[in-house]
Amino acid sequence: MGSARLSVEAKNPLIDKICGRTGNGSFCESVLSVDPRLEGADLKSIAVYFTGTETVNFTDTFQAVNSLRDNATDPKMKQVLTYCSQIYKVALDSIDASTRFAMSLNCTALIDEVQNPPEVANTCEYEFKVTPLPSPLTQRNQICEALGNIMVAIAHLLCP
Repeated sequence: MGSARLSVEAKNPLIDKICGRTGNGSFCESVLSVDPRLEGADLKSIAVYFTGTETVNFTDTFQAVNSLRDNATDPKMKQVLTYCSQIYKVALDSIDASTRFAMSLNCTALIDEVQNPPEVANTCEYEFKVTPLPSPLTQRNQICEALGNIMVAIAHLLCP
């Protein structure tokens, strides 16, 4: 006899507001609706929670970039990956600062910092196009950019 599996999703009305501002609502909802701790959470709590999600993904990408760079034999590839590593480090610093600014509701600083991570992901991908080299990071960069855009939306709702 089979059993039906129930999926419980955290459905906070703020998630619809956030995801409606991202340009990729279905991805946003898939990220924000999976954690039951967000059900009933306010924007500040969502912001602080989400910077953790952002940190994990950007750290994984940063580590992947460094591994690819360390193993690259093509000098142009190594150069682009070195640049991506440098800017992903800046993005991680911005995410760390965003956490502090969200917690303290320092809106001006928060809005400034959240802009950087999605731009970093986009810039890293762009560097491969202009070199021109095939990017080994396209999917990671796209995910990081989408996550960064979610944080931008959260920050703009938190700090209108």
